[in-house]
Amino acid sequence: NEVQDYLPKVSLKISRNGSQVYNTDDLGELSYKFENKGDYTFLYSSTDLLGRTTEVIKNYSVTEYCLKIGHGLTETVFTDDASNLTKPDDADYTIVNVLTGDTVAPTQTVITISKNGGAFETYNADILSGDGNYTVKYVYDFSDGSLETQRKFTVFKELPKITVSQIPTNTFFADGGNTEDDGVKLIALKGSVVSVPQGFFDCSLPVTVTVYKRDGGQTDCTDAYNAGNLSVTLDEAKVYCISAKAEAENGFTVVKTLFIDVKDGYINISPVGNCAADIGREITLVAPVAKDIYGNAVSGGTFSVEFNGETVKVENGRFTPTALGIYKVKYSVTLSDYTETYEYDYRIFDDEKPEISLEKVKKTSFTGKFVKLRGYNVSDNSGGALDVNVSVSLNGKDVAVYNGGFFAEEAGEYEVRITATDMSGNQAEVVYKIVAGGKFIVFVLMMIIAGAVVLAASVATSIYLVKKNKKNKK
Repeated sequence: NEVQDYLPKVSLKISRNGSQVYNTDDLGELSYKFENKGDYTFLYSSTDLLGRTTEVIKNYSVTEYCLKIGHGLTETVFTDDASNLTKPDDADYTIVNVLTGDTVAPTQTVITISKNGGAFETYNADILSGDGNYTVKYVYDFSDGSLETQRKFTVFKELPKITVSQIPTNTFFADGGNTEDDGVKLIALKGSVVSVPQGFFDCSLPVTVTVYKRDGGQTDCTDAYNAGNLSVTLDEAKVYCISAKAEAENGFTVVKTLFIDVKDGYINISPVGNCAADIGREITLVAPVAKDIYGNAVSGGTFSVEFNGETVKVENGRFTPTALGIYKVKYSVTLSDYTETYEYDYRIFDDEKPEISLEKVKKTSFTGKFVKLRGYNVSDNSGGALDVNVSVSLNGKDVAVYNGGFFAEEAGEYEVRITATDMSGNQAEVVYKIVAGGKFIVFVLMMIIAGAVVLAASVATSIYLVKKNKKNKK
């Protein structure tokens, strides 16, 4: 504590094959290059003010060569006959001179093999006589040393298999019975007792049986299973697992698991798919087929229908749609105190055109006169909004329409077209024609009208003056 700022010096001595090759009393940052192969010892030492010395020793074995390996050293081989295996290929091993980077060929390669931890023997295909764990040792000799590496692989004909001949009591298959991990998926009711008899799991090897909830710890039930009295009480609405495991001599294991999805209650409702119908017609809803866990039909279901979040009146399984769109149908069925609900869509569409009816049409008009188009009525079975368009044309050219009519400024046959489109895109169309006459008639007609107006105005003025004069005389 009196010399907190004091850092003792570190000395380093390096020796190679017992002979010192480097020495320093004050080691800073050191980069040391191994220029020769051999066994090196690095001795680090430090002495404090009280004369206490601490030493650290590190040993290095330096060689000129190293192996570059092109594949893994461990592999698993499946084969029906281990004697068909050829010697593991040693071509994937490359020997490189560390100093120069050049590839070096050994003077000799010795390959030996060991089975299941036994003594190494010269590689011989006869040693591969069956299933087992094998180690192949490669020794590469050089004029001044050698390198050694090993490759391990396991051979077995096939894994043992676990099969299930029947399902436990009080359970039944769900979703076809199998899951992606080759287990068996079952369904059962809460409170059921599931019995798993001896021999339920069929395997050529002894099996270990455990029972657990998917979110809980495992319980070893092997003794109860072997005694033929394994039973599981399904007291919670969770997923229970009954798992069997078999282990082969080579250490590989196989597992078969029953997944039991425990329900508070269970009713299986067969899907009916989404439906569609034309608007304006009463719809009779078809009840899906509902069955209990034992396959018995469950009846007495009820329907409810919603449209845009609003409840639609349903009587005796029938309703009448009043607008286009998707109606949400729910079918609920109850067994004891358990209710299952199935939902599907009912699309209401409209494939009928609107109807257009015309009032009597005046077919002939005089040129220059404003022609009032005759009235019309448009209706649609959907009861929804309609897009109505009225257009007039003469010889393919549009004529302006306003205030419910048009001016027949030219003689000819005018075409009036009325179109009505409903919300489903159905369109109806009515076309009729109006014939206009010549210009002379227009001129005379206009003069007559103008003269009448002037005359009427003159008479009116005269009457006014007369009455006024009479009044003044009085």
